[in-house]
Amino acid sequence: MKFLFIPVLICLTVFTSTNAQTALDEQLKVEAKLLGLMVGYEKPLGGDFLLNLGVGQLGGFGPSINRNRNADFYFTTAFEVEPRYYYNRNRRLSKGKNVQQNVGNYLALQFMGVPNWASWSTNGRDVVFEKSVTAIPTWGMRRKLAKNIVFDLELGIGYGWWEIDGSQVALNLGIGFAYVFGVSN
Repeated sequence: MKFLFIPVLICLTVFTSTNAQTALDEQLKVEAKLLGLMVGYEKPLGGDFLLNLGVGQLGGFGPSINRNRNADFYFTTAFEVEPRYYYNRNRRLSKGKNVQQNVGNYLALQFMGVPNWASWSTNGRDVVFEKSVTAIPTWGMRRKLAKNIVFDLELGIGYGWWEIDGSQVALNLGIGFAYVFGVSN
């Protein structure tokens, strides 16, 4: 987990030094992802930069230990730290498009940590996950669907470090819907 603190410290130092006024919203959200549920907080850092922080339960499929040929669904706790740069925000504003609730396209560097806390499976047995940290450059987009509901799509490829398996390529395919609380604009 200490690998997460150094990049966050660097991002906070660099991004908070900008003097531009921000139109980004500070907000709390609950996000239903393709394979999990996250609670997140988004904090504008200045200009077109934002820091996305999250914690939740993420899941995946795996073979069942029973001989019934069913697959089990597994869950584990995950922490996310993601500095974002919204690269088309001014163009969206000039065209009169919606930018509330941080809608737009962005580039991000997603750091995800899995500490193997509160892990479980659908068959009720204890599950042990490898502790891991990933760093994934990501392209993303957010679109507003209703007053407080947004759609998020993230795509990226990066690198991960696993406690037992070592380091290898890591992918990010994030599809989700979020309910946004406390919009500041």
